[in-house]
Amino acid sequence: MSLYTLLTKATLRRPLEPKGYSSITLLRSVPVDYVKIGESYVDDVRASLGGSALVAAIIAMAHRLNLKVVAEGVESRAQLQFLAQQECDQIQGHIMSPALSAEDFERYLQKTPDDSLLALSAGAD
Repeated sequence: MSLYTLLTKATLRRPLEPKGYSSITLLRSVPVDYVKIGESYVDDVRASLGGSALVAAIIAMAHRLNLKVVAEGVESRAQLQFLAQQECDQIQGHIMSPALSAEDFERYLQKTPDDSLLALSAGAD
């Protein structure tokens, strides 16, 4: 059994993190499970029309290829709302929580109701 087959059977997910043309060409030749949008792209969402257009295009392209999208470095409600409007599948960032130890993460999950996360993404206070 090849290492690739072993890793796939172990349900490890393989991201594609766009960093330029060469990453996008990998979509044709390397199996990936999701596309990860880096923090520098997310930072540009509200800074410029070009930044938001690029992120929207990455999300749309990934969805057309039946891939999920994860945005990293989400720190503001404006970024979160924009990503929700573009139907980004998952987010990572300080808007949800700073980095936590395993123990702190367990406590966070126990005290955070699922509906509060939905309200945050919908823009409710």
